[in-house]
Amino acid sequence: MPNNSPKYKNKFIKAYLGSSEFNKAAETFGLYSKGEIPMFQSRRLESRTRKQNSNTALSFGVHDPLWMLTRQWQFGEFKGDDCGSAIWAKVKIEHAELSSISNGEHTVNINRDDALEHRVERMNIHISEAVRVDSAYRFKKSMDFSSIKSKSNQIVHYLKDKYAIAFFANSDLELDTPKEVVAQVRREKNNHLEAFLSAFATRSFDGYQVYLGIIANTILDAELSNMLSASENAEFSSLCQNYAEWFKKTYQPVDDNSNFWVDEKLGYELSVSSKAIQQKYSVEDYHSGRLSWYSFDVENDEMIPEESQTTQEKFLTFLPTLAEFPGSPNKRLWAFEDAKIAMGNSELSADSLANAVILQYTTMYGNDWLVTPMELSAGMISQVKGIIVTDVFGVRYFIDKSTGATTSANSYSGNWEMFTSSIKGAYEKQNFKTDGRLFFPPTVPRTEESGAVEEVQFLRDEMANMVWAVETKINDGCGGTLDGDNYAADVSEVLESLNVKSEGLEETDADYSYLFQNSVPLNWIPFSPVKFNPGEDNAIREIRFQRSTMPLFIKDRFVPIRPSTHLMRTGINLHDEVTEYKFINEEEILAVGTKVVLTNQRTRWFKGKTYNWLGAKKEISKTQANSGLSFDELVEIVSKSASDLDFRKPEENSE
Repeated sequence: MPNNSPKYKNKFIKAYLGSSEFNKAAETFGLYSKGEIPMFQSRRLESRTRKQNSNTALSFGVHDPLWMLTRQWQFGEFKGDDCGSAIWAKVKIEHAELSSISNGEHTVNINRDDALEHRVERMNIHISEAVRVDSAYRFKKSMDFSSIKSKSNQIVHYLKDKYAIAFFANSDLELDTPKEVVAQVRREKNNHLEAFLSAFATRSFDGYQVYLGIIANTILDAELSNMLSASENAEFSSLCQNYAEWFKKTYQPVDDNSNFWVDEKLGYELSVSSKAIQQKYSVEDYHSGRLSWYSFDVENDEMIPEESQTTQEKFLTFLPTLAEFPGSPNKRLWAFEDAKIAMGNSELSADSLANAVILQYTTMYGNDWLVTPMELSAGMISQVKGIIVTDVFGVRYFIDKSTGATTSANSYSGNWEMFTSSIKGAYEKQNFKTDGRLFFPPTVPRTEESGAVEEVQFLRDEMANMVWAVETKINDGCGGTLDGDNYAADVSEVLESLNVKSEGLEETDADYSYLFQNSVPLNWIPFSPVKFNPGEDNAIREIRFQRSTMPLFIKDRFVPIRPSTHLMRTGINLHDEVTEYKFINEEEILAVGTKVVLTNQRTRWFKGKTYNWLGAKKEISKTQANSGLSFDELVEIVSKSASDLDFRKPEENSE
């Protein structure tokens, strides 16, 4: 405005006109001189109804059309000032492709054509007897449909002798060692596996041992080679290589470097990065079975410079549309509405803030929000570099500022943004800025999930200050499951019958006996609290739970009882020897109970590609139970049962 114009009374505008920031902005954008900047001030009048029910006000009843036209002319609406609607939008997007995935110790290149859940969640499938038989029949079928089908039966008989399936033969429990007794009883009480082996053990060979023999180049020995001619040897070698590839693809042996499951957190931990923008996104505790953009946080630590990779730029042009929601009225004031319009509960009160916000957006600001699509590819990190919006009058507006990265809010509630990634450890660092990019991970929208293959229920025992891992479902080894409680009860019954009870003990008149310690069901695995060693990185915790063992007394000695599920057998070899300790962080076990379930999953990916994997997920289970463990107690002795007691008078039982 001219220098002789009256000064502004607004102290904020007055302070801004004299600041160095204003002078710098005016010089950058080539604006007027300091005293010639046109400034405008205006006030907005917002209508409101005095009635509590706003339905009458929202009906827009017209009683005098001429008065309405006069008011429109009076306010200059016929001139078209500030009434341009957006009709064209051009968006510039920068894409950066994901380059690697890491589990914290091992980093490998990532393939965007691979589903991320399949890469992260998959665990080693237990090589059970069912797997050995199924794979053997697959190998036999491949020979039956090849040029060596005439030698198929002969080769199968040879493989039965060389790679026989181990059958659980009955043994004498009186002669076995206590450790062998426990293993034998567990095998005998697995009725499903016993029936399965009775049917297939003598009819099939071990397909897994054949796979190992192919990898070690020991399957085609001199005896087998003499059965086949030169051309048949070549055909058999080709079949072996195809079978090895199929076995690896189907049962997916995963080495320790590619395992993303963390026992301490009962969840998965991973991070993905892009070389193009030197940015890393990480997941600290993923256990829900559904992985999406909101699972990732941005690591703002400096990354090690890697091989350079260029970004991709793309321009998109669209017709923007008004942002609407189901039930919202038409944005044209005089349009006829249909029966689908539902404004919700319009009875406004101090407790209905959400209703007021929706009504205000719908009736006053609905024309100010526009939606335009943005084409993205899975496995990309995208950023909008700028938007040019053109209205119906040909005026263009350039938008180049993104929210999040420049915010100085003290909490997430101070930001107005969606689909952004927060900084890792934001509350600890008090840094609530967000990444200005949109991360679209290559995750599947839906999977088909089987029933529980294994299930472990974690329960807190506050009285003993420990945690119990209850194996509720156990893999039977032939494609089914065993009820953990019933299975443990059957095994315990046999083991207790082997303990010879002492006879001829001197009877006493004591009312109580001393109990040193009783036992718990065999499917209850204890986890005892232990402190961190000095110098260990214990973060914010002081203790954690370590897998322990409940002893079982058999044949005058104590035998440690090992878990039956593979979820709990981490660090335990096939000989029931502990090679590695298993820990769980204390905060992972909730007071209401935490359950870990192992299931088979299947999904279809791009171009109809199918993925199958075995994965785990953690759930909140509202279950509480008591193990019944007690020790160092005095137990009252009951000498007679109720049926032995005689309540008749002495003279009545003189006979």
